Amino acid sequence: MAVSKVMMNGTVICVLFFSSLSLNVAFAEKQVPLSKITISGVSKTLKTALERHLPVNQPACDAPKAEVSDYFRSLKNSLRKGGRALGYYDAEFTSGGKRVNNCWELTLAIKPGEPVRVVSQYIEVKGAGANEPLFRRAMQAPPYQQGDILNHQLYDDFKTRLTETAETLGYLDAAYEQKSVTVDPLAYQARVNLVLNTGPRYVFGDITVEQDLLSDSLIERFIKIKPGTPFSTERVIEQQQAFQRSGYYSLVKIDVDIENAKNQQIPVTISLTRAKRDKYRYKLGYGTDTGPRVKAELLRRWTGPKGRKIETSAQWAKNLSQVKFKLVEPRENPDYDKLTYLIDWTYDTANDISSQSFGVGADYVRKLDSDWEQGLFVNTLLDRTKVKGGEADNSILTLAGVRLAKTHISDEGFATSGWRVSMKAQGAVDKLLSDQSIAQLEVNTKYIFPVGKGRLVNRLDIGTTSSGDLADLPKRLRFFAGGGNSVRGYDFESIGEKNSSGAVIGGKHLLAGSVEYEHPIKDAWSVAAFLDAGDAFNSWGDMDLQYGIGFGGRYRSPIGPVRVDIAFPDGKFKDAAFHLSVGPDL
Repeated sequence: MAVSKVMMNGTVICVLFFSSLSLNVAFAEKQVPLSKITISGVSKTLKTALERHLPVNQPACDAPKAEVSDYFRSLKNSLRKGGRALGYYDAEFTSGGKRVNNCWELTLAIKPGEPVRVVSQYIEVKGAGANEPLFRRAMQAPPYQQGDILNHQLYDDFKTRLTETAETLGYLDAAYEQKSVTVDPLAYQARVNLVLNTGPRYVFGDITVEQDLLSDSLIERFIKIKPGTPFSTERVIEQQQAFQRSGYYSLVKIDVDIENAKNQQIPVTISLTRAKRDKYRYKLGYGTDTGPRVKAELLRRWTGPKGRKIETSAQWAKNLSQVKFKLVEPRENPDYDKLTYLIDWTYDTANDISSQSFGVGADYVRKLDSDWEQGLFVNTLLDRTKVKGGEADNSILTLAGVRLAKTHISDEGFATSGWRVSMKAQGAVDKLLSDQSIAQLEVNTKYIFPVGKGRLVNRLDIGTTSSGDLADLPKRLRFFAGGGNSVRGYDFESIGEKNSSGAVIGGKHLLAGSVEYEHPIKDAWSVAAFLDAGDAFNSWGDMDLQYGIGFGGRYRSPIGPVRVDIAFPDGKFKDAAFHLSVGPDL
């Protein structure tokens, strides 16, 4: 019986759906054309603003004259209200209509008259929050200047802005002692009076965290809102985002119990629902530098109450195979500070030089107060590097170093300004778990500047190494140029010193850069033209920059910007090279 009922309901739904579809099609086929209306006598800006107040019941072409007359009465009333909202209290309207080609052509001539102007405004924020910087900033941008036309929307927007600022800062009892716009239509003058009393500021009260996953000490380090500190909706949002970013929880709910606040102290309850323990990801990709690639990742979000995570990945590409294992431990500020123990194996066969390397080490990353990301690391590397046609060279190096990086960007979409700077310095000492002494410095920068409707993207990469013979350096520590992210027009890692057999063996030093202009054309599409230059070499006096020039297309996809480029090495237009890459602007 139940089955029959379900089937009947399904039949009824299908009938209703197709009946509705048929009616919609029929309506579309018989849709009656509407009359045309022309508004004149006002500026384009005022006309656009008034058109927002047009009534929706525009008469059809075959509407009787009485219906058109009713529409004009409704139209005039709507536009009269709209005109007052925009500061025009004496607007006059002259309407007319005639039939042309079996349809009404309606006209409405408007004489806006003398506008009402603001002759005075008194705005004050008083109470405990009067000196808050956000209120001061708002007061520096009042809704009107002396003599401005009275646009009521500007008053409403400013009043809402002050109210929202008060709520954001925790002045939850804020109220307007005075709020008025006094209009003298005969004198065409308006006076604005707005006084907000912030009242006392609320603070965070007791913080209760409901969860059963991490230790209390780790949870305490995640807490950004402390009892007794000023209440702020922004701080509540930051707290929620911190727990969401951690990856430990699938649902973060923060209950701010304003109704039960006592002495302006608001109790807060944070409810955390644990995420699935394991996360699997599989990726397929392609790049002209790497060819097709496959990657599998396993993330164990926690191993116990201390919040340690395990990250395992395996990647295969045409010229690169890699396996990584990481144990990540949250530190003092778990939102940013992490200590990572890592093991990795890499097999790199790109171009004329191949290497197999095994590394084990530790990496401590933290965020500084200046928003720079700092990394301190130590890594022991066992490497076997072999140049095509030559003998393999085995080496062991224990490298210690520091990294610094910072990114600033104006817009994650089509950014017209921003920059990224990253630096890494590392070194090894002979006899200290190393078979040679090495010192190396890398600096990578990228800057974006607005130019007209487009942008200029500049990149500069510098590297230098102090060591013995290049032949003793593992491939991982050599510099190369060429490829989609280096000098376009050349194959990946095809620029560098060459041995007696003509094989590219890299260099101790690197200098590479790019100047690119990108111009938007439609929606997420843009075009670009660029000039690249770079070289990898053993002596600064022997540097021989190679150049690539070209053009390309850009598409801002949901997974990041996709770049397709055609480049020509040293201006040799018969030797075009194709480059495809996906990744962020900075």
